[in-house]
Amino acid sequence: KKKKARTNDDDVREYSASASREVSVEENYRDEMDHADDPAEEVQEFSRRPTAREVQLARQLAHNVKKQRDESVELVRQYFATRDSLTLLDLQKLWRGLYYAMWMSDKVLVQQELASSLAKLMHAFTSADMVFVFQRAFWSIL
Repeated sequence: KKKKARTNDDDVREYSASASREVSVEENYRDEMDHADDPAEEVQEFSRRPTAREVQLARQLAHNVKKQRDESVELVRQYFATRDSLTLLDLQKLWRGLYYAMWMSDKVLVQQELASSLAKLMHAFTSADMVFVFQRAFWSIL
C-alpha cells in the first residue's frame, strides 16, 4: 500500500479544527465574570489572575535598547518599594526579565553597571522576608 501524500490543505484543515476547539483563558475569564453576581467576587477573582504588571516589566527589561532597560530597572525598584508582598511566581517573572537584561548587556562596563543596579534592588524591599523570597526567585531562575 502507498500512503497518501500530505498536502497543505490537510495541514490547514487540521490547524483550523484545533484552533476552533481551543478557548483562550481571557474568554473563560470573561465568561466567568459575566456570571458573577457580586462585584466583590469579581475583584476577588481578578486578584487570582496572573498579574500582567510583572510580565510587562519583564518584557521591558529584555528590550534591546539600553536606555529602555535602564529605565525598566528603575521601574522595578519603584515597584518593589510600593509593594508589601509579592509571590514567588511574581518575583520569578521579574527575575526572568532581569536575567535577559543582563543577557542583552553586551559590554563589560554595561554589565558591571547593571550588576550593581541589580544588587541594590534588594534594598528596595520594605520587609526582610521579601528579600529572602527575592533571593529564592533569583536562584530558581538562574
